Amino acid sequence: MIQDGTFTLVYKDGSHFTFQVETCDKGTFAGRRIVSYLMGADNENDYAGLGFLNGSTVALWSKHKGTKLETRAAHLNILFGMPERLEAAGMDYALISGRCRRCHRKLTVPASIHRGYGPDCAGMAA
Repeated sequence: MIQDGTFTLVYKDGSHFTFQVETCDKGTFAGRRIVSYLMGADNENDYAGLGFLNGSTVALWSKHKGTKLETRAAHLNILFGMPERLEAAGMDYALISGRCRRCHRKLTVPASIHRGYGPDCAGMAA
């Protein structure tokens, strides 16, 4: 199962795509898993929905069909089938942003940065 968290997919040309998987806990989408992408500079708040996560497949929302995000969703569908690469994408997010890949808090302890999680989230991810 794909854990909730934030990940950065780094492309060969050096560009990157940051996204998160989050299970909604209230409202209309309670219990549904949403994949969002980072669309601005604020690593904590600038995410926009891309689609639902059904198993290990992104069900892209129709408003994104025919856009660059459709290609990104296809990349994520490949990535979600490769657990070791998905783990690396979580680490890439932590190393690039300096933030916990689960809760987005700033990581200040070197061991936490290299683990990709702060101490509280590391216990939950285990």
